[in-house]
Amino acid sequence: MTDELVYVVNEEDKIIDREMRSLCHKNGSLHRISAVLIFDSNNRLFLQKRAKGKIGEGLIDYSASGHVALEESYEIDAYRELKEELGIKTDLKLLYNKLIENFEYPGKFKINHMIRVYTGIYDGKFDIKEDEIESIDCYSLDKIKSILEKNPEFITEGLKVGLRQLLK
Repeated sequence: MTDELVYVVNEEDKIIDREMRSLCHKNGSLHRISAVLIFDSNNRLFLQKRAKGKIGEGLIDYSASGHVALEESYEIDAYRELKEELGIKTDLKLLYNKLIENFEYPGKFKINHMIRVYTGIYDGKFDIKEDEIESIDCYSLDKIKSILEKNPEFITEGLKVGLRQLLK
């Protein structure tokens, strides 16, 4: 994982500092993430399985997501992550704003992310970045709801935050 300088924000998403991403994860500083949920035209959701060596490896996660770099907007980052991770471009619209993911991997990380979630529709093929993503699969919303209820340990903490909002 390449380290980079990111904005530290408060719970209102106002910038209060700058810090290296690795330090944010060590100290639990709240910082920005953009996330994307891609649906097909039949309202099925494409979700990735995180690659080995990534935080949350082997778990189901957003279609694409990533840290918002310094001087970058959530929206620009969402489009960049979509291209980098899935090799696609599609129109995105804002779905949710100011979702907070907060959890700890004991002895390793203190994750504290301010998440902005975008959504789009795509029916083509993906060109996944294998060092980021193990696979991408298509799920009905009923299947996602079932996994969230019966096997939440298969889903990243950040995606759980977004799915709970989506499935309200």
